Amino acid sequence: MNKDWFLKRTTRYDSAHWVDRVQKAVWDSVDHDTDPIHPECDVRKWMHEVIDELVTQVEENEGRYDGNIRSAYVVSMVFAIWASRIAHAKAYDPNRKLTHRRKALKAHRETTLAMIDAITDETHDSLYFAQEWNPPYGSSARGGNFE
Repeated sequence: MNKDWFLKRTTRYDSAHWVDRVQKAVWDSVDHDTDPIHPECDVRKWMHEVIDELVTQVEENEGRYDGNIRSAYVVSMVFAIWASRIAHAKAYDPNRKLTHRRKALKAHRETTLAMIDAITDETHDSLYFAQEWNPPYGSSARGGNFE
């Protein structure tokens, strides 16, 4: 399965499109009167712009699914891919100090692993969602009528 199957199915575009789209939104929100090397930008502006576009794409490609969950996955995935790739790019930029690049690469790896851990951790699921829990592949698995 191609790494972009989910984004293509839900938004019609692959990760390369969305990374480019986020980059454009970031640069469009730059305040050019600030630091010329690392200018400030309006984070809320570019994030809202991209979120609006992503959710619109999800709504236009509706299928049989929970739109809240699907939209959250799409938005999270696009921002995580962009953040991961830009952090990686900065760590590999030879114009940056080597000590900064090494620290950045270590932080990138640690952040990526923290995200995977947070996404897959089941420790607090019963606190987040007050329901009966029944493993779908367990020996006592049973199904109901809710669709």
